[in-house]
Amino acid sequence: MKAEIKNTLLKLMGSRCFKPFILGLTILFAPFITSSLLAAEAASKKVEDTPWTLWKEADKLSLSFRPYKKTGLIEIQAQARLPSSLSGFLLFLQDYPLIPNWLDNAKEAYLIEQVSDTENLFVTRFKRIWPVSEREMVIRSRYWQNPDLSVELAVQDASHEVDNPLNIIRIKLIKAHWLLSPISSKEIQIQHTIIADPGGSVPLWLANKVSLRSMWNTLNAMDKQLSTSPWQQMPIPWIREK
Repeated sequence: MKAEIKNTLLKLMGSRCFKPFILGLTILFAPFITSSLLAAEAASKKVEDTPWTLWKEADKLSLSFRPYKKTGLIEIQAQARLPSSLSGFLLFLQDYPLIPNWLDNAKEAYLIEQVSDTENLFVTRFKRIWPVSEREMVIRSRYWQNPDLSVELAVQDASHEVDNPLNIIRIKLIKAHWLLSPISSKEIQIQHTIIADPGGSVPLWLANKVSLRSMWNTLNAMDKQLSTSPWQQMPIPWIREK
């Protein structure tokens, strides 16, 4: 009986009368589909319109956050004026052995693959800080320069691309983005937004608190180290400075 039904459906799909049938279904359900899409779009816009709450600010640094949907996670936005050229900052970020010098709580970082001159796949491992156990983040990053000379870095979670033989808990990067805007040849304005799930059984209120404190420490370390970094003397040929 099932075979007969299947054969009948196959014949119907191959017949001319099937197209009007599909068209009728499309017209019938279009209002429901459209409503669902509009609702999803409105929900997304509502999240983006959520106001930021200032967590801390200093002379050239500020750190804000806002809730991310109803997950218990927060989206963090860092803004800072830093003593660096565009090339110097990009090369500073890509000096993986030195990342623990400025990225708060980082234990080590290493390159997995240089996909191209502007795209890398790398791992950053973080120290165990009670009660949070050791963790790591696998990232694929890519950057480009806009006509106004600003530079953007798109950062994506790449945990699925790299094996995890030690079963280290991996931080899931939900969203991350850098925007670098040149103020002069030796100073840039950065805006960095990030949402990350720490994974494991860490209470989210604690993870959020640690993330904010770590980001603030990272910004201050960058501010102190960028101007004396040897990368400030190394231009990237395809990056135009102000």
